[in-house]
Amino acid sequence: MTTNDHRDLIAVGRIARPVGVRGEVKVNLLTDDPHRLDGEGEVFIGTQEVDAERFSIERIRMMNGSWVAAFAGVETRDAAEQLRDRYVFVPERDAPKAKTGAYRVDDIIGCTVVTTEGRSVGTVGDVLALPANDVWIVRQGDREYMVPAVRAIIRVVDVPGKRIVVTALEGLFE
Repeated sequence: MTTNDHRDLIAVGRIARPVGVRGEVKVNLLTDDPHRLDGEGEVFIGTQEVDAERFSIERIRMMNGSWVAAFAGVETRDAAEQLRDRYVFVPERDAPKAKTGAYRVDDIIGCTVVTTEGRSVGTVGDVLALPANDVWIVRQGDREYMVPAVRAIIRVVDVPGKRIVVTALEGLFE
C-alpha cells in the first residue's frame, strides 16, 4: 500500500465491516455498475480522497448479495477492521459515468445546501444508500440533518457550483 499522489479519485464503494478472520471486508457499492470491482486491479482506500492509500485487489466475490474483497497486505480481522467505514476510490478516468439525472457520491459530498427561500442549512458530509432512496447527511456546526434524496425535496443540484437547493418540508431542518 502506498499513498496516492494523484487526487483525481472518485468513491465507488464503502467498506462496511470485516468478514471472517483472514482480512476480507464487505464493500457496499456506491455505483450503478455492480461489476466495477469485479476482477483484479488497484484501488485507493481512505476516509477521503486526500488520505487514500493504494491497495491491490487480491480477490473479490459475491456473498449473500454483497461484495466481499481481499486486499494485499490486509491479512487479519484486526487489519480489516482498520478499513471499516473507509471509501474505496478509483481514478476518475476509470470510473463509471453517472446516468442522466443521477449523481456520484463524490459529486454530492461537499455541496452547500440551501432552501428554496435562500436559507443556508449546511454542507453534505455523507451519503447513505438506503433501500428506498439515498439520504444525504447535511451538517452545519454540531447539527446534522438527514435529507431524503427524492424529487419532492431536491430541487436543483449544481455539481460544478457545489450547490444544492432543497424544499424545506416542515420539520426537516429543525
